[in-house]
Amino acid sequence: MGDRSNETAKEFWETIKQHEMKKIASDHWKGYESIIPKKKYLQTKSETFTVEG
Repeated sequence: MGDRSNETAKEFWETIKQHEMKKIASDHWKGYESIIPKKKYLQTKSETFTVEG
């Protein structure tokens, strides 16, 4: 979708935020920390490695 800039993270969030999601898992990329609401954000590699493969 783009590089790993904060702008790309913002664009990504704007694209998905209208969907009902209980949790959003990502790696430890700092760009997501300030954009995704903390109550929905799960920062862990254990939940992302299967989709990355």
